[in-house]
Amino acid sequence: MCAINGFTWEDKEKISLMNSATKSRGPDHSGVFIDGISLGHNRLSIIDLDNRSDQPSRSPDGRYTLIYNGELYNFKDLKKSISYDFKTTSDTEVVLAAFL
Repeated sequence: MCAINGFTWEDKEKISLMNSATKSRGPDHSGVFIDGISLGHNRLSIIDLDNRSDQPSRSPDGRYTLIYNGELYNFKDLKKSISYDFKTTSDTEVVLAAFL
């Protein structure tokens, strides 16, 4: 299981400390997003092991940022119905593309 953390203000030091404290839940990658808010994610790679699927995930235009922990069981079927240029085989990218 991954770890997600965050708060509604910018603080790279604190979000990095939170990521460190939850590293055991997602040992494969730690990522942060700081822009008016602070988001942290520790990734446990299960479906897509490619580092292009590390999080936080950004929309191509950079407008949206997603941190996600879950498993979208029908993501391959959904992918076929979404008009989007997918770069990974990650279910996270499908969640973001479906939102766009």
